Amino acid sequence: MEKQRISFIFDLDGTILDTNKDIFESLLLTFQKNKLEIDSKNINEYLTGFPLDTIIDKLFPYLSLSKKKQIIADFKNIYDSCGFPNTKLYGNIDLLFKWIIENNYEAFIATNKRKIPTKLLLEKFNISEYITETVCSDTFGIAKSKDEMVSYLLKKWNINFGVMVGDTSADLIAAGKNQLISIFVLYGYGNEKSLKLYKPDYIIENSSEFIKTAEIIKEKYINN
Repeated sequence: MEKQRISFIFDLDGTILDTNKDIFESLLLTFQKNKLEIDSKNINEYLTGFPLDTIIDKLFPYLSLSKKKQIIADFKNIYDSCGFPNTKLYGNIDLLFKWIIENNYEAFIATNKRKIPTKLLLEKFNISEYITETVCSDTFGIAKSKDEMVSYLLKKWNINFGVMVGDTSADLIAAGKNQLISIFVLYGYGNEKSLKLYKPDYIIENSSEFIKTAEIIKEKYINN
């Protein structure tokens, strides 16, 4: 009988890549271009874990819809062309992907990032070769929640045993609604409030702990 496979579904920002600085600087340039004043501390409050339109709504609720659309368009152009000089691959993530492939498992990505920057980043850091499929915020033409993205992957690829890996409450909600094992990473952009509300199955403080945790899951659920 064929051995059961583990399918790992990863968030991107704050889980695989530290994208915070390039997003932050691109937002500042966008606001400067549109002559909008904003306290940088307020940007950080909303920066991570939210889709771009939500960030703009929270920071500038008083702006007209047409102005918000212009700001979003400007940000996309600035961010997509920046080259991502400050974005970094978290340590040992590349080793984790190699471990997944060596064990004949699968890796997927479900992210609130758009397709264009996601593709550029996966190519820049040589991640594409390890990923079976990536689902982005604009993959379907209409906005989808993280749990809907994950549900799509589960059905399309007939995933029987999945592990959701992420750093925000949205990732833990997606794991819960889709009955997946959850790994919550503390080194990302989330906070401990998510831990108390959604109680992940495993917690990782440092990306170097990934393979050890994956081995534990393999031994507990697959080898027994």
